[in-house]
Amino acid sequence: MNLITQPKIVFTIGLVFFFVSRAFSAVVPNIIVDQFGYKTADPKIVLFAQPNTGVGSPSGYNLGAGATFQVINSAGGATVFTGNAVTWNGGATDNTYSGDKIWQGTFTALNTPGTYYIKVPGGSNPGSQSYNFNIQDNVYNGVVTASQRAFFYQRCGGNISAANGGANWNHIACHENANQDLVAHLYDNGADQGSPRDVHGGWHDAGDYGKYVPWAHATMWYLMHSAEWYPLGYPDNTNIPESGNGVPDILDEAKWELDWMLRMQRASDGALYSMVNQVNYSTTGSPNTDLTQRYYSNVTTASTATGAMAFALGSRLFTAYGAAYPGYAATLQSAAVSAWNYLAANPSPVNCVPTNLYANDNMSAAWDAGARVGAAAELYALTGNATYRTYFDANYNSAAIIENSFRPVSNPPAGSDHFDPSLCEPLQLGMVSYCLAPGATAAVTTAIKNSLKNECDNYIMNQQANDPYLGFMYTGHYTWGSNQ
Repeated sequence: MNLITQPKIVFTIGLVFFFVSRAFSAVVPNIIVDQFGYKTADPKIVLFAQPNTGVGSPSGYNLGAGATFQVINSAGGATVFTGNAVTWNGGATDNTYSGDKIWQGTFTALNTPGTYYIKVPGGSNPGSQSYNFNIQDNVYNGVVTASQRAFFYQRCGGNISAANGGANWNHIACHENANQDLVAHLYDNGADQGSPRDVHGGWHDAGDYGKYVPWAHATMWYLMHSAEWYPLGYPDNTNIPESGNGVPDILDEAKWELDWMLRMQRASDGALYSMVNQVNYSTTGSPNTDLTQRYYSNVTTASTATGAMAFALGSRLFTAYGAAYPGYAATLQSAAVSAWNYLAANPSPVNCVPTNLYANDNMSAAWDAGARVGAAAELYALTGNATYRTYFDANYNSAAIIENSFRPVSNPPAGSDHFDPSLCEPLQLGMVSYCLAPGATAAVTTAIKNSLKNECDNYIMNQQANDPYLGFMYTGHYTWGSNQ
């Protein structure tokens, strides 16, 4: 899952470097600056690359020994900073990841807002320069808004007007034709089972028009917790239909998905149906022109655990916005408890059999077990009910949550004693939630915090300190979805 195209998208903002060319011949892709820009008081780093193997190689770009670089004010052409470019690892080529020889430079002392570029006066390419970049304290604002609006553009079953979506992305409500989401049929065991159900709303997935409950797990966790942790970062004016209603737009967007999840919940026992999809993969130029018959797949415990987590977290956050959404927090809490009761009555994984439907979102038994623990954490944070704390304490380190021989807390050789970005995701997110909940068991939170600290100190920071591009993903983690 990652967060740029829901739900396989992760919602992260960090130091992203890129290669790009300006319209001037002096601009070279070998000088790498921060894509978003630099805040005034933050560290400011520029990299100079000589690709020796792989992409961009062979390259004759070479700063040489003792090279200097200049920071130029784009407005007037004045040199405002001069610094030294230092070779990484004594001039060695990074043969593990990039295949590049790298020089690193810093210009942290430059804190005057403005637009600048880097220029190299000497070396094999004298006069070469970088793409323009900004120094400004609001450099991330546009990135946050654009990331958030990516979800708005993925909305299913709602009108996206030109006023909200712009001239290049607007359409009438999609997937509301006959045999689509307003009256979708259950598809199970390879056949249409009838049982029309309203499953409109939610977000399209990455590159297709399917909608998946379990794959939205991390997305919902990140969106809502981010809104809670950084309230000043999410305004109510990002030009979505709900803007100006007194609720941060990021929570309005999360509500669009929560409302769909509520429609996916079975009233009789609280279980959630798993996905909405079609028999064959199909996309068109605009989702409202897709007339393919659509179905929903049967209930699973993985989707139900996802719903329990998201409903509980949503209930806690929407309590503050009863004026805009009267009774919504109570509705979500009731749905969360109902979903949990289904999980309690079905301790073993329950999967669907969506044979012939495009994609299959049955999750592994370890994922299922971890998602239950995560749901217990959010329900405990919401209610303070000791039942959920007891379940969390008894299961956060059980053998059931081991994924690919990994679990975050147990000491080696039984486990790994550190978090991992690519494994046990719903479990680890739940662990963070539990540590933040008042009244959580101290010994348990200590073990979790130590595990997370170990990941940060001995894996992420250690990798960054030894990576020429200051990357933090270590061996085995450059995979599909690794940007989360």
